[in-house]
Amino acid sequence: MKWASAVSRESRLDDALDDVVEQVARELDQIEPDLVFVFVGVAHAAEANRIAARLKPWLGAALLVGCSAQGVAADGHEVEGEPAIALLAGVLPDVEIEARHVTQDWLNISVADAAGWRALLGVELADPSFVVISDPHSVATDALVRGLDVAHPGATKIGGIASGGRAPGGHVLLLGDDVYRHGAIVLALGGNVQLEAVVAQGCKPVGEPHFVTACHEHLLRELDGTSPRDVLTRLYEKLSAHDRELFSHAVFVGLALPGEHRELHTGDFVVRNLLGLDPDTGALWIGADLQPNSILQFHLRDAGTSAADLERQLQRFVQRGRAARAAGALMFSCVGRGAGLYGRPNHDSTAFRRHAGDLPMAGFFGNGEIGPIAGATWVHGHTSAFGVFRPRR
Repeated sequence: MKWASAVSRESRLDDALDDVVEQVARELDQIEPDLVFVFVGVAHAAEANRIAARLKPWLGAALLVGCSAQGVAADGHEVEGEPAIALLAGVLPDVEIEARHVTQDWLNISVADAAGWRALLGVELADPSFVVISDPHSVATDALVRGLDVAHPGATKIGGIASGGRAPGGHVLLLGDDVYRHGAIVLALGGNVQLEAVVAQGCKPVGEPHFVTACHEHLLRELDGTSPRDVLTRLYEKLSAHDRELFSHAVFVGLALPGEHRELHTGDFVVRNLLGLDPDTGALWIGADLQPNSILQFHLRDAGTSAADLERQLQRFVQRGRAARAAGALMFSCVGRGAGLYGRPNHDSTAFRRHAGDLPMAGFFGNGEIGPIAGATWVHGHTSAFGVFRPRR
């Protein structure tokens, strides 16, 4: 297994494609790849229908997968809001590859219907891993990844949601020779490949955990029998001056992961947006379906917290030996991270390379990130999710 990656800032599409292909082909010793990921900055998205044909002489029989995005990254360089193309190509001996385009009308299956999901997805590989890239407007990505978990429990799923388009139809998905402006791409890999995930949500819990004692769908009515507004007021009074400043614009909700908990720490939650406050009742609108008796804790986010969480997750990844024999990687990061959060470019990709090594890597800044926490796959926000490829044997 061998991967190579490159990024180009050329303003003309043809020049950018020539640039990345030249770099990658040289790294692969002119061997034809089996799989190529291409991530296209929005400045080139209008011409994305030409990419497959332009790359065809080099691609040969390789499968092309990609999308448009607000920003792209490769080899430790993150390019946001400017013309750019990032490419990751892999020579994958003894690896089986399947891919399909999925639309919303496919997803009307009971979440518990494992056989139905398996038939729908049609993946026949033994012990597969998945990469999912979706459009934000036309498909329920959370339903899709829940279906993948039901159909293929235990399999690693990683991915992201395209970004940069201003309206439905404004994002591009690439699969082989086809260009789509809706739906999702599901890529399955089997055989001599293992996909490992690193997910950093970038928030810290504050205050105490609470039980959800009254709720309806996205509406949180009571925490421990008390108005959520009153809980937030008491929490604010106990915060430091720094955290109070964050409270005005960077407060989130953490929902504790299923299972028994003696204590809860950073990383034991799925972080979701706080959408609004009902001024009459003090109830909160949350960006998730709520369940009675679940555990909830408020979270705060800033550059320091986000960086610390990423460092922690990468250290765990390396300490568990997951970086051994790593050959290449994908990065899916939120459009709310990058230079806008850290005040400088290249933060997350540089941190990854510092811990995991000088791996070929490419990715994009998206409208959502897909990755596992505690054995289940989630659609995240404000997160960086990395997928690391290595051979099984």
